[in-house]
Amino acid sequence: MLEKAAGRTHLALSTLKLPGTPAKWWWLDMITARENTLATDLYTATGLEQGGAEYEPEGTALGIDSTRTDLARTTGIRLVVTAALIAADQATDPAAAVARACAAVVALTYLDRHSGWYNAHRQESPDLAGEIHDELRRNRVIVAANQTVLAAAFDIPELPGAPMFAPDFLQAWSHRAGWDEHTFVAQ
Repeated sequence: MLEKAAGRTHLALSTLKLPGTPAKWWWLDMITARENTLATDLYTATGLEQGGAEYEPEGTALGIDSTRTDLARTTGIRLVVTAALIAADQATDPAAAVARACAAVVALTYLDRHSGWYNAHRQESPDLAGEIHDELRRNRVIVAANQTVLAAAFDIPELPGAPMFAPDFLQAWSHRAGWDEHTFVAQ
């Protein structure tokens, strides 16, 4: 309901900018382009009879409220990514590199999940989709390798026995879940 209400502001929502917004990043530009398309579409729709009651969105959205919610979520992602990039600009390494990697993971995951929309709007080529996957994996590796830096940034105390603090966190999670080398055998 909150996202639907926020989406009612359409163009105003997409103009929200955080102080210190950093230089351009191609993946942030792609999120902003989608946000602007949704906002413009909603702005046009509100001029229809009964404030958009006859609105039929392009794509898979089910009516105007679905598009409003999508716009609010897209704006939220843009602001989260921007905030992480601002934090990276204000930090020193290794925290800056980890903050940039976190921003990239959020942004690129969003782009990957909405690849159908980007394809339908001719904004994503197969080469770009490959670059999104490559960059997403590269940045996930950075984030995974720096979990202790993230924990320190959020002032999370080290918890004895917690898998995220283990030297091999994947093995620690597998042990905690009771998985062994035979759990996921190909059939």
